[in-house]
Order: sequence, then structure tokens, then C-alpha cells
Amino acid sequence: MRRPYVARLVWQLVRTQLMNELQYRANVVMHLYQTVLAIGVALVTLSLVFGQVDALNGWQRPHLLILVGEFTLVGGLLRMAVRPNLALLAADVRGGTLDFALLKPVDTQLLVSVRRLEIWHGVDVLTGLGVIGWGVTGLDQHVRPGDAALFACALLLGLIIVYCFLFAMITSAFWLVSVGELVEMFESVYQAGRWPVTIYPDWLRFGLTFVVPISFALTVPVEALTARVSVAVLALEFVMAVVLVVFTRWLFRFALRHYTGASA
Repeated sequence: MRRPYVARLVWQLVRTQLMNELQYRANVVMHLYQTVLAIGVALVTLSLVFGQVDALNGWQRPHLLILVGEFTLVGGLLRMAVRPNLALLAADVRGGTLDFALLKPVDTQLLVSVRRLEIWHGVDVLTGLGVIGWGVTGLDQHVRPGDAALFACALLLGLIIVYCFLFAMITSAFWLVSVGELVEMFESVYQAGRWPVTIYPDWLRFGLTFVVPISFALTVPVEALTARVSVAVLALEFVMAVVLVVFTRWLFRFALRHYTGASA
């Protein structure tokens, strides 16, 4: 599929979703309230913690503030563009209506990944960016352009890893009756990303890195922004992203060969 065609397809789908969602503009007020409340609770928690200690395993208050912002940013992106599409995919598989996507002359995985957008969660994205900026102003050292570029790359790779993990998990809907419990499990584990994985015991750190790989989307980018990440960690993140992309493509195609639609 040609890249310009893919870009036009994605834009048309996003444009359609924007037109649909803008009919309910009051939703932005509710999302803003929820986001401000969640960040307020996180800031109060940080104040209580740093009222007792000066640092958590080398993480100072500005570092944790950046992590809170990134936690909000990544969560907003997942709820805005990833989870709605995966929930729709699971419903289509369960109801046998995935045929409508399979009949389209486009890549099926691309289509089922971008056809729904809940733009009001963009409030979380913008708020998260603001909190990250606030945290950066409190750092002792200046953020160099190279560190900012590494942050962007690490964040992008982390998002790809989390997307692939969630997509592979939802693909189990081709064989399981319900995958809602798996999504709720991920959401529960994701809450652990509010704190850097380096403060957890080794077994939990391993689990949050390789079993449910949220550390790549949360802890690693903050370490890159603050010039505390190693080349080995960034290389591991890149390799893991590539492996998961390849595995996800293979798994989805394998699952489609076992799909029985409504027209079968």
C-alpha cells in the first residue's frame, strides 16, 4: 500500500471521528475535571512522599513530576486512539462483524487500529504535556536538544510496544469468549507506572519491563529526558519494538485464518 494513500486514509477516518465527537462538546468539561482531579491527587501524594524523603532511589521531585505528566500523556493517548479501536475489534470478532473491515481494500490491521477516535481524551494529552514542562523547569540541569530527541524516540518506541502488547492481547478474542478481564488487568498493572520501575523489587521490575512492558513507555523516556538512560536500554527498547511489531503482524494474520464471520 502506498504511503500517501495510507496517510489520506488515516486522515479521512480521523476527520470523520472528529466530526462525530464534536457533536458532544460538553464532554471536554467532564474530561478536564477528571484529569485535573487525578493530577491533583498525584501531586498531593508526591508532596506527602517528599515531605519524608529527599529522593526515591535517585528520583527527585522534578523527575517524579515529569513521570506524572508522562503517565497522564500516555494514558490519554491509549484511551483516545488505542483502547477504543481494540474494544471495537473484540466486539467485531465476537459478533462476527469483522467482515466489514476485511472487505475493505486496505490493510486490515491498519484499518481496525485507526477507525475510532475519542478526541476528548486529548485533554489528558495536553495536560500531561503541561505537567512534563512544569517538571522540566524544576530540573537542576538544562535539557539538551539531544536529550529531548531521545525522549521523543523512547516515548514513540514505548507507545509502539504498548500498542503491540494490547493488540496481541485483544487478538486472543479470536479464541476466547471475552477479553474484557485482560484489559482490566492491564489497566490495573498500568497504575504501577505512576512510579519509576527502579524503586520496585527485581521480580516486579522484570514483570513491568518484559511481561507487561509499561516501563518502556513511562520510566525509560523520563530517564532519556534527564540524561540518565544507557545506550543498552535504548537498544533493548528498539529491538523489543521491532520484535513485537513483527510478532503482532504474524499473530493477527494467523488469527484471521481461524476467523468465522457472519457471512460464513
